[in-house]
Amino acid sequence: MMQIFGGKHVPEMRGPVENRVYVGNLPWQATWQDLKDHMKKAGEVTYADIFKEASGRSQGCGLVAYSTADAAQRATFELHDSELFGRKLLVREDRDDTSEGRQGCRVYVGNLAWSVTW
Repeated sequence: MMQIFGGKHVPEMRGPVENRVYVGNLPWQATWQDLKDHMKKAGEVTYADIFKEASGRSQGCGLVAYSTADAAQRATFELHDSELFGRKLLVREDRDDTSEGRQGCRVYVGNLAWSVTW
C-alpha cells in the first residue's frame, strides 16, 4: 500500500528497519517486480516498492524489505554498484524507522552563487 505525502507516493514501511534497504539510482522504467527480482540475489525479499511522483513517474529510488537483517546487510555489500537495466544501483541500509514516510527530509545544496537568496 502506498502512502501519499506532499503529492508524492511513498512506499509503506514494512518490517524492522534492520531488515530494510534503500535503493537509489533506479532506472525510470524499473518496476517494483524488477527491483524485487534483482534484490532477491541477496536473500528472501518480503516487500519491494518504488517511490513515485504524484503523476506516477518513478523518483528513481525505492525500498526493499528482507526476511532477515543478515539478508539486508548482504544486499548492501553484494548489490551496491550492481547494475539494473544498465544503471549502477546505490544500496544502503534504510535509515528511516517512522511510519509517516520521508516527509521530514532535508537537502543540502552546495556550491551556490553568492547572489542566491531564500
